[in-house]
Amino acid sequence: MSSRTGFMKSLRNQSRIDFTNLDDALKLFDEISQMRHLPSIVHFTRLLMAIVRMKHYTTAISLLNQIESSGMVVPNEYTLGILMNCYCHLNRVDLGFSVLGRTLKLGYEVDCVMLNTLIRGFCIEDKIGQAVNLFNDMGTKGFQPNTFTCGTIINGFCKTGNARAAIELVKKMEEKLGNEWISPTVVIYNSLIHGLCNSSQWKEATRLLNEMVNRNIKPDVQTFNILVDALCKIHHAKKIFDLMVTRGCAPNIRSYNILINGYCKKRKMTEAIRLFHETSHMGLVPNTVTYTTLIGGFCHAGKPLPVQQLLN
Repeated sequence: MSSRTGFMKSLRNQSRIDFTNLDDALKLFDEISQMRHLPSIVHFTRLLMAIVRMKHYTTAISLLNQIESSGMVVPNEYTLGILMNCYCHLNRVDLGFSVLGRTLKLGYEVDCVMLNTLIRGFCIEDKIGQAVNLFNDMGTKGFQPNTFTCGTIINGFCKTGNARAAIELVKKMEEKLGNEWISPTVVIYNSLIHGLCNSSQWKEATRLLNEMVNRNIKPDVQTFNILVDALCKIHHAKKIFDLMVTRGCAPNIRSYNILINGYCKKRKMTEAIRLFHETSHMGLVPNTVTYTTLIGGFCHAGKPLPVQQLLN
């Protein structure tokens, strides 16, 4: 096997695995850039996607510009999609649209993924009205919104306190949206429940939880964490926590941290410390949030001795 072939195989293997730090990815980029015969854009794209997964959006943009300006390889629709995604995550959806223009100018087809990226960009910037306009335009331009599109809009509505509009969109999904049926997912229900809890619509949130179960959409740990966090305010969180366990959904450390925080705020430190010890029995490892919450709770309750024991 030639050194080049061996290197390319190594590159493929590494790019399938998420890098643990940016330096490793940049080192690999430099190695690729210095090769006498440059690999295809596909290999650059895999590497850039790994960098984006680490949320180093500015670095990814810089490397993309370097690739293009040096003439290493010609950008394709996938690299342009990555560039658009980076701009949108950096609250520059306007630059995302400029990438859309470049895509068309280069003769590439615009797809639903790119439009979803722009819709999400508007939602990140809380420009839900513009997101909805683009969403509505998709159907008239021949693009079929999918579950991700709808989920993004629904999450945007909920973030801006308009859970009612989000529920209406779910109803449209169930009736018929465009030319296809689109079934709500657990992620969509989580967004709705979170939005309703944030606006103190507890009964409606509980109704949606029951609706999920009746439709055989299994609530996940995120569903229960949202409800436990919200219901700590109205003293029903432990019931939801117990329901989570009963339904076979294993609580994670965040579930325990939320409930411990609720007890600490009510100065019920006996219950809080009981849950703390329960985490180890569940095979969970308390984190900084767990300890900070308990220490704050004991100090708030005027009990400094347990704080010293925790620190030890």
